[in-house]
Amino acid sequence: LDPISGAAINLHFASQDYTSHGPNDASVGVCNSNIQIADMSFTGDGLGVIASIINWIEHLLRDRIESELNAVVCSELGGLADEALDDLLVDLSDWMEDYLVEEEARPL
Repeated sequence: LDPISGAAINLHFASQDYTSHGPNDASVGVCNSNIQIADMSFTGDGLGVIASIINWIEHLLRDRIESELNAVVCSELGGLADEALDDLLVDLSDWMEDYLVEEEARPL
């Protein structure tokens, strides 16, 4: 990968009531991926004829692979937020419940 590759992801967190409960749901709002492949080199077909032809059109293959990878990255991150991050938030919320104490109303 090229050093300029990266991704920007906005996560949205939701709670039934932030004043008394932590977030229990997460989703990906906006995902922008910029995967850039610096170079691709093909070898290994014996005489090197096929590898030479593929290396000659490598830039066309690289553009297509970058495009496909950029689409997959955001799709996979969306699934990760919907499943793994939701489970983590629920576990953290359950763990924190033991430490949260409702404050009783005090007369003035």
